[in-house]
Amino acid sequence: MEEADRNGLPVAVSARLVPRFAWQTASIDLVIGEQVVMRTGGVFKLVGQVVGSFEARGGSHQATLEWGRGTLRSFPYKIAVDGVPLRRGRVNVDNWWVGLWPWLLVGIVVLWDVLAGVR
Repeated sequence: MEEADRNGLPVAVSARLVPRFAWQTASIDLVIGEQVVMRTGGVFKLVGQVVGSFEARGGSHQATLEWGRGTLRSFPYKIAVDGVPLRRGRVNVDNWWVGLWPWLLVGIVVLWDVLAGVR
């Protein structure tokens, strides 16, 4: 989880793989203060942008979360609040190892084939 600060309010970004599309997509979550402002929910996009509204300190604000092409373990992201850039960085995927299951399956099939050919 990456953290920043927005006028005294903590800003946190986290990511985790979700079971959509065979665990090959991640949900990136943005929390400002104690409010979950947005959850991407595992959108099947290499790059994207989500806009969400939230209330803080008596006013309404708009947060923009952009993400770029990532790896299995992390994603680049940018956050802007009310059009003002707030943070840019990479967020680590908490359960990245779950995305390895297709490769494990391929390894088992190849090993099965190799062992079957030895007999």
